[in-house]
Amino acid sequence: MKILTNLAKWISWIGHPMFTSGAFVTLITLKTQPLRTAILCTALIITCVILPLNLFTYLRVRRGQYSNFDVSVKQQRSSFYLLLLLLFSVLTALLFFAGISPSVSKGCFITCLLFLSAYMINRYSKVSLHAALSIYFCCCLSRFYPGQAMMLYCFCLFISASRLVLKRHTLFEVLSGNLLGLCFGMLLLHIN
Repeated sequence: MKILTNLAKWISWIGHPMFTSGAFVTLITLKTQPLRTAILCTALIITCVILPLNLFTYLRVRRGQYSNFDVSVKQQRSSFYLLLLLLFSVLTALLFFAGISPSVSKGCFITCLLFLSAYMINRYSKVSLHAALSIYFCCCLSRFYPGQAMMLYCFCLFISASRLVLKRHTLFEVLSGNLLGLCFGMLLLHIN
């Protein structure tokens, strides 16, 4: 059982939204944008969202305001979601007003809508952001990397399973995260 738990920790860490977000933006923009734009988009998400959110979460965990870096306790997620929405809104506005590709701005806007939906659902039930974002990213990446789609979807299953093994989420929370990510992933593919 200890081996399974350790494996789940590694999968959960690799599939953590703080890591996968940067990887996703890099992979999508390298495939769809000129190199300078791809580098700028990646730099913006890292500096405007990932680093501030990591610092905020780290400080909250260190002060005992969050129980863990995954912000697994439903009641603790409200402040996390509010900051996430603020940072992603700023990022979306920066991309839009800088005249960076409309498809990238639309993608950030749809991602904001995903986070807003998760925030609203969080009032009633916790949603697995690991599951939601992994499926969301997978839907989008499968369009540009069709040969790797099956591997990507398997990785999503492993991420979802890791959340269950680690007891961070219930089956309902993982399934609702997957459904949320799938809906917004399909919406983004339809719009772009």
